[in-house]
Amino acid sequence: MSFSEKKVEHVLRNVSAGVEALARQSGRELRRLTLAQTNSSVHGKVAEHSSRPRGLLYAATAVRAAAANQVGTVQVPENGQLALNPPLSAARSAALSTRSVHPRTLYLLNAIIRTVGGSVTVENPLAHLTKGEVCRAAIRAGLPLAVLAQSMSCGAPPRQRRGLPYDNCGVCFPCLVRRSGLLAGTGTDPTPYETTPRHPGLSSERSEHWHALRNWLGRDYTVFDLIGDVPLPPGTPAGNWLQVIESGREELRAMARWVESAGAA
Repeated sequence: MSFSEKKVEHVLRNVSAGVEALARQSGRELRRLTLAQTNSSVHGKVAEHSSRPRGLLYAATAVRAAAANQVGTVQVPENGQLALNPPLSAARSAALSTRSVHPRTLYLLNAIIRTVGGSVTVENPLAHLTKGEVCRAAIRAGLPLAVLAQSMSCGAPPRQRRGLPYDNCGVCFPCLVRRSGLLAGTGTDPTPYETTPRHPGLSSERSEHWHALRNWLGRDYTVFDLIGDVPLPPGTPAGNWLQVIESGREELRAMARWVESAGAA
């Protein structure tokens, strides 16, 4: 499943080509389904102008496609860090820290499927991996580093938002996690970012993600933080999820040290 956006179609095309090449090598059939990021109009009116429901739209469409083709499992691949997506501060909860692949979200989605008599199960195969571990696994599977560098993680893509020749801004939280993952998983980050977190000309609004991240990394993260914002599914042990967060925090700390050195100047 992928979204349709003319301004970043080159990104989707490059990544799809890389994944399709791997699929052919393993003998797997791959079919790309493309959706808009917002709901379609209903009776001439747009039901939702933002792209916030896109995670649910993608999952629901994948479930429908799986059911139609008698496939029992839908995989929604997201690293554990961003699946949990812990807010960097109390002020960054809700809309600033979406939970479309949070384990509780998938638990509730599966409960809905069962309630209406469905048999498809939605799961996240990367749930207990950090961003760096996912990047490392992609390289080991044969995905070229160039394809990873051409992918898009950004929460505010410059090409879409401001018509600039960059797909990743380099300073939003998803871009900061991207930086840490590529550095941890591959030892380098060849992504052509718009800017760096410590650029002297960066506005206070755009640098807030960096400062919030540094403050968060300086605090302890406990089980109370893990379940205080969004609870885990019933019976889920918290230990494994805490380990994912702490391992991800170590990757982020290493990235922060790199950024503050001459490496990101």
